[in-house]
Amino acid sequence: MTVSEGLDSPATTADRAPESANQAGLGVSAVIVNYNGAECLPACILSLKNEHLVRQIIVVDNGSTDGSEQWLKEQHPDITLIESGANLGFGRGCNLGAKAATEPLILLLNYDAELAPGLDSAIEQLDRFPETGLVGGRLVSSTGMPQPSVGYPHTPFRFVVSWSGLGRLLPWMTQFKRDIDHKEFYSNPHAGVVWVCGALMLVRRDAWASVDGMDPGYFLYLEDVDFCDRLTKAGWRLDYLPTFFAYHEPRMGSAVVSARALLATVDSSRLYISTRRGDGVARLMCAGLGVVFLLRAFILALCIFRPAPLREGTVFLKGAVRAFKLALGQTFPWGPPC
Repeated sequence: MTVSEGLDSPATTADRAPESANQAGLGVSAVIVNYNGAECLPACILSLKNEHLVRQIIVVDNGSTDGSEQWLKEQHPDITLIESGANLGFGRGCNLGAKAATEPLILLLNYDAELAPGLDSAIEQLDRFPETGLVGGRLVSSTGMPQPSVGYPHTPFRFVVSWSGLGRLLPWMTQFKRDIDHKEFYSNPHAGVVWVCGALMLVRRDAWASVDGMDPGYFLYLEDVDFCDRLTKAGWRLDYLPTFFAYHEPRMGSAVVSARALLATVDSSRLYISTRRGDGVARLMCAGLGVVFLLRAFILALCIFRPAPLREGTVFLKGAVRAFKLALGQTFPWGPPC
């Protein structure tokens, strides 16, 4: 991870960004992938409409059944609504939205997030540094608690050991982590980061096109890590700015990992490594994940009088089975894993 050199302080950048951005004429097409986001979507849309440089809002609805699609039609007829008709996952939804973008910059924003003032600083960054293809931002909860949004290279070893829990016991050992989780990092700008979270990123449309957008092979998770890796290999630089941020309250967040989330993570991990290290290494990694998940399931099963650990132990047992099947060469159809 390279700390930025020559970047202005957040205050300086933000103060002069509007003038420079307006001079450059850089407008933004915002892309939101919605799936049953009726509870969160109104605040998300409002935050974008309050930003004068967001000149186009595109919502890709992935077959919502909670009325959010109809609400968009009735309350925001000016928004570009793309009805995919099915749950296409995050990456494919982003690709549909990017195809409809008309502005030179594409903003990806989760439907459970609200954009805060500061988009100008990200636009200024892209305006000043033509080698930068993407700017990632800071994610914070409504109470101001930071959320990891930048991370380390995803290697087979890191995939396995990051699930071991050793990162919490040995916080100074970054080899056991996939996300950068120390607060000091997110207080300063950084140039040349490895990857940023897809919940909030501003991308040049020509950078997006240079790598054909998100890989449609991912249903959920790691599509942003894969996208950032391919951008870097295509010669683009990725930057992070603390002045570019959003309030993010993951609606699906839970203290107990869900089976769908864990199984989707296993599938995406295998795809990510197989496209970079080959099928053999990917299968070995899955075997390692299976062992770690099995150990976690066993440890959680010891808490026989506590229902939450028991439920989570069951989820990790399912994850172990999935990982071992992938290690043995079994394939699963694309889409929700359960």
